[in-house]
Amino acid sequence: LPAHHMVVAFDLGLLDYVHLNRAAVNTLADRIALATRQHIYGEPINGTGPRLVSIRHPDGDRSAIQVLFDRPINQAFNNYDNQFRVFEVRGSNLRVELPLRRVSRDQNPCAVRLTLYAPASAPLQVSYGQRVAPGLHMPLANVVKDADGLPAPRFGPLPVQD
Repeated sequence: LPAHHMVVAFDLGLLDYVHLNRAAVNTLADRIALATRQHIYGEPINGTGPRLVSIRHPDGDRSAIQVLFDRPINQAFNNYDNQFRVFEVRGSNLRVELPLRRVSRDQNPCAVRLTLYAPASAPLQVSYGQRVAPGLHMPLANVVKDADGLPAPRFGPLPVQD
């Protein structure tokens, strides 16, 4: 939407099952300030982090998925905190989650590569950022981030393009 901008918070630690803890509130305030500086005051800074560009099978390889962002991202550590999920679409309302063999940064420094155990035989969807930290007060430290440490937003499930 015009004049609307998103600040990512899903990776921040919680005080309880709803509210951010004090450290997370401070981090969120910093992120809001950066977004304001970029999008309201027009400063030439990175205020919102990486954004999704496309999700596709690279070179027609249906056993791999490339998730492309608009800028370089960090290396994969701990499978990006297991935030990527892949679903096979079977029928109109049935989605089956597929196990991932590997989650890594692609050869393209702006992309993540999701590798399946076998080529997909049905359409696929990908989601990111749907899982919460394993405990209260625990941030998700290993999510997709750009060089400035700003995280990519949650998305999906979205279709994989052939």
